[in-house]
Amino acid sequence: MTLDIGALQAENDRLSTESQAGDYLANFVKMPEGNGALVLRLLPPAPASAFGRDKNPFYCSTRIHRVNNKSCHCPKELDGSRWKGDNCPICKYYNWLWQESEKKSPEEANQMQANARKI
Repeated sequence: MTLDIGALQAENDRLSTESQAGDYLANFVKMPEGNGALVLRLLPPAPASAFGRDKNPFYCSTRIHRVNNKSCHCPKELDGSRWKGDNCPICKYYNWLWQESEKKSPEEANQMQANARKI
């Protein structure tokens, strides 16, 4: 078993770059207030071709949608620098809002785009 430090560093750099646009990392692990404990389990890499992937899936890049103050996992997969897949209903709705807003009056478009940004 080998750990690809370069891939982990690349993912850290990607997350750090995205977090500069907002508080991106705050969407993940919530640290306990005051005294508390947090259990973190590091697993060894899975064998090559496990889970139908070419690379060892030691970690998985993921996106989280916040809907009604709940975190919803986005099933799209990161391919290079783009998220691929069309099986996420939240992403479909988000994209529909933006496309429809281009057909509306400016005030309706602003409202639709504001709703899309809330996702």
